[in-house]
Amino acid sequence: MHDGRVKPRMIRALVIGVALLAAAHAGTAQAPDSALVDAPAASPVGEPAAGTTPLPTQTGSGRPPRRPPPRTLQAFWPVFAAFTLAWLGLVGYMLTFNGRLKRVAEGLDQVEGSVRKEGGA
Repeated sequence: MHDGRVKPRMIRALVIGVALLAAAHAGTAQAPDSALVDAPAASPVGEPAAGTTPLPTQTGSGRPPRRPPPRTLQAFWPVFAAFTLAWLGLVGYMLTFNGRLKRVAEGLDQVEGSVRKEGGA
């Protein structure tokens, strides 16, 4: 019978899983905001804005330059890990809840039986 307590092996496995998740994403980094192309500030025509490098108006193929890739949610992996841990905890609690409920029902049956014996005597 399951006693409803969290086993040390379960906690150890959970910690190892989170550590592996953190290690898997430690090498990935999101491009800083400075890598994005900012719209030039108001400056005279033909002069680059202060602190920016001028962008070519056309590439060698005659097409305009490409925009940088869109920002992704790579920097938010700790949030996803926290939500994963929360959901795992909630599911684990619900799985152990059945055992707790059975113990409470058995206790109530014992109390009910003792009350019947005392009342019937």
